[in-house]
Amino acid sequence: MEMDATKPVTYPVNLCLDKMPVLVVGGGRVALRKVKGLLRAGAIVTVVAPEVDAELVEMARTGLIELFRRKYETGEATAYRLVISATDDERVDWQVSYDAALGNVFVNVADVPERCTFYLPAVIRRGKLQISINSDGAAPFASRRLRQRLEEMIGREFTDWMEAAGAFRQAVLAGVADRGRREELFDRFFAETWPSFGPILPPRTPADSVWRDWIAEVTEGASSREEEGSHGST
Repeated sequence: MEMDATKPVTYPVNLCLDKMPVLVVGGGRVALRKVKGLLRAGAIVTVVAPEVDAELVEMARTGLIELFRRKYETGEATAYRLVISATDDERVDWQVSYDAALGNVFVNVADVPERCTFYLPAVIRRGKLQISINSDGAAPFASRRLRQRLEEMIGREFTDWMEAAGAFRQAVLAGVADRGRREELFDRFFAETWPSFGPILPPRTPADSVWRDWIAEVTEGASSREEEGSHGST
């Protein structure tokens, strides 16, 4: 099967939506899933729909979202930073997409890739680690099923491993000025905590004794450079 090689691929990004106004048009189970993901990202979510899932009503009652139980009004998408349309009405989806384009607002229309200016990937989350799987809107069902397979391989151990990696990075940045040396230390962390490049295996979070040795090495290196610098300035 030949694919259209002339069509450009999407540019993958992770958006920071904390405290950003986002509109979700639609009140069904699909809209509910989108709202939950947006709230996890810290977005300020407004939902517009004449008929709304009971869970969305409860979210509005507790102040998690703002809810307007009415039809979408022409042009209102332009007041938001991001818009998702998840309705069963093609005319509404078209209007939301059209308005968003006029207002230079990124829009996703569920299951209608030609109306989208961004796609929502299937995501695996392990603490700070996020693995996104995207089909450029061609086959979202395949992305979801691939995510399910990968979730079986990438266990909860990755949560602790990523926390350790983040803490180690901060220590290296604070204690090592040379970029080449930093990369050597990062390579060492990866090689010693995840030694196999074969099948995906659970990573190994460093033991406390190993962790202390690594941090001591970074700290001692920083102290030595400071002493050399002070001798050189006299």
